[in-house]
Amino acid sequence: SKTRDRLLRDQKSYIYQLFGLVRQRRPEGATDSKEDDAGEDKKAEQDEEAEEQEDGDEGLAAFGRGLSAAAVAAYAGVDGDSPSACLLRCEELLAAALAGIRPAARAEEALEGLLGLLPPESSLGSWELDLDCLRLVVRLVPTAAAALAVFGEERPPAAWRRFLGLVLSAPLRIEEELSGAAELEVREVSARLGSLVSLLASPAAARSALRVSLAALGPSLLFANLLGRMALAVPPVLPSAFGGPLSERG
Repeated sequence: SKTRDRLLRDQKSYIYQLFGLVRQRRPEGATDSKEDDAGEDKKAEQDEEAEEQEDGDEGLAAFGRGLSAAAVAAYAGVDGDSPSACLLRCEELLAAALAGIRPAARAEEALEGLLGLLPPESSLGSWELDLDCLRLVVRLVPTAAAALAVFGEERPPAAWRRFLGLVLSAPLRIEEELSGAAELEVREVSARLGSLVSLLASPAAARSALRVSLAALGPSLLFANLLGRMALAVPPVLPSAFGGPLSERG
């Protein structure tokens, strides 16, 4: 029991450190000893502010009338109260986009519609997933990346960045009180999703994904299972987001 309590305290401490990292304007260890460095830091801060503003604008739009007509039409007839139905339609749309003309535009519409129905910024209790949905999220990531052609893109579409936030927070939307094999699978998928985001996300997209997923977590940070999942999903993304392993950041 003492060992379990100590591990839980360590997990909480680690996650709170991650919160601090994500909220920083620029990476630790940056210096202003040269004018060039100062200029680069200023530009990085401005870019970060622009990312936050764009993420916020897109998040508000997804809740209301900001969705394009094409994105709304793509999900016509889908039960918006069923995350499974929404994810399945998104999978169909992304597959069609990848096989058709204008794949990037159609994939962006597919993600916009999904994010309008399942806003990743909303609290964990506002919509929930099951294990089948979580497996489906894993399948969506490479298909969306290929259709949007995000490889090497420093400023990918806002829909992609918010989608990655949904991806990182997906394991947190699974029932918290799982145990045994079910919880082990959720944790394995958590690590896999973190690795996928790390491989596919630009630094800007990785930072956006971290902001969105951590915002959704909120007070749920206190639950042991959610902490365990977060501790597996987030660390692989940090080098992509901040340019180096956490252990090198002092």
